[in-house]
Amino acid sequence: MSTTTASAQRDGARRLRGSIRGTVLVDNDALYGEARQLWNGAVDKRPALIARCADETDAARAVAVAREHDLPLSVRGGGHDWAGRALNDGGLVVDLTAMRAVTVDPDAGTATAQGGATTGDVVAPAGSLGLAPVTGTVKAVGTAGLTLGGGYGPLCGKHGPGVDNLLDARVVLADGRLVTADQENDPDLFWALRGGGAALAWSRAPATDCTRSSP
Repeated sequence: MSTTTASAQRDGARRLRGSIRGTVLVDNDALYGEARQLWNGAVDKRPALIARCADETDAARAVAVAREHDLPLSVRGGGHDWAGRALNDGGLVVDLTAMRAVTVDPDAGTATAQGGATTGDVVAPAGSLGLAPVTGTVKAVGTAGLTLGGGYGPLCGKHGPGVDNLLDARVVLADGRLVTADQENDPDLFWALRGGGAALAWSRAPATDCTRSSP
C-alpha cells in the first residue's frame, strides 16, 4: 500500500465521520469483522472503510468522499452476490444494510423499498395486505440488487421479472448527486437501470394482489 493511498484512506474516514449520521468502520473497529461477512463465506476482502449509512444522504456523501479521495467503491445491499462484489480491497463500501424500510401502498399496488431491504422485508408487509410482490424466492436476497439484476422469481411467468415492474428509482450518481429516475425524469438513466447491473438506488415496484388479477 502506498503512502498516498494510506493518507487518502485516513482522510476519507475523517471526512465521513464528520458528515454522515451512520457509522464508519475501519479495520481496528470491533464491528469491522462482522460488517465484512457476506453470504459467500469464501469471500475475504478487506475494505479500508465501511460506511454504514443511515439514509440516502449518507450514501450520497459516501460516494462523494470516495470520488474526492480516489477510493475504490462498492455497494452492499443484501450481500448475496456470489462473487462478493459488495466488498472491495482497500476502498470504501457503501453499506445499506441499516436501510431496510418498506412502505406498501395497497391502493396503488406498489411497494417502496430502501436500498438495503431484502425480499423478505418486502414480502412481509405486502403479504399482510393480501398482496404478492413481484420479487425473488430467497428472503435474504437484497431487493435492489435482485431487481436491477433481472429480478427472477415465482411470478415471472405472469407478471415478468422484477426489473420490468420497476416504476422509479432514487439513484446516487458518481458525483454524489441524488436523482429520481423514471420514464419522465432521467429516462436514459431509467432505461440503463432496467437493462444494466447493480446500482445504488431506492426502488419502487408493483405489489400484485394475490387474490385477483392485477389491472
